[in-house]
Amino acid sequence: MDFFRPRSRAPRSSKVIEGAVPKKSSADVGTLYHRFLERVSFDKLGGVENLRAEAERMAAEGILSAEEVGWLNFDSLLKFWQSDIGKCIQANRQNVRRELAFTARFSPRELPGELNAAPEMENEFVVVQGVADVAVMLSKEIWLLDFKTDRVSADDIRIKTTMYQPQLNLYARALERIYCKPVTECWLHFLAPGMTVPVRLKP
Repeated sequence: MDFFRPRSRAPRSSKVIEGAVPKKSSADVGTLYHRFLERVSFDKLGGVENLRAEAERMAAEGILSAEEVGWLNFDSLLKFWQSDIGKCIQANRQNVRRELAFTARFSPRELPGELNAAPEMENEFVVVQGVADVAVMLSKEIWLLDFKTDRVSADDIRIKTTMYQPQLNLYARALERIYCKPVTECWLHFLAPGMTVPVRLKP
């Protein structure tokens, strides 16, 4: 049984086809932001023009298309990197892993309560696969951050956080199992409203 398979991602070596006109869907925009955030240089986070230059560099390298560059909200991206949490991540850049793919195996009883499998699966095992947007791998702990591109207002944040909490809880448990150290900080960052929300992890 699998939970949370990794999102589809283009191979790192893939190139945008010249002349192709990408269609703008919510999924496309979300994938675009993750592609940009995975590759943006930590040395280029100081201003909107720096971020725009990074996007244009990626377009020149075929990672983004020229149209996709126009889909990015650089003010929103800058707001995160200038926040306290964004600055903490930058300060630990040597320990940052971006788009970290993982696979972990659990017995049904080890899953968080909201994801408990059916009783008849007691003797089975569950494979958890996912991609952590940002994992800060410190010597004795891990910080976990997930970016969300949902078009939500500040009033909807609590509902969305509740919806995503099981996913982040499971990701945290998987990383703890793989790397043998606790996830002590876990956040959701909603790019549209520019809000970072701490996620309380359940035992």
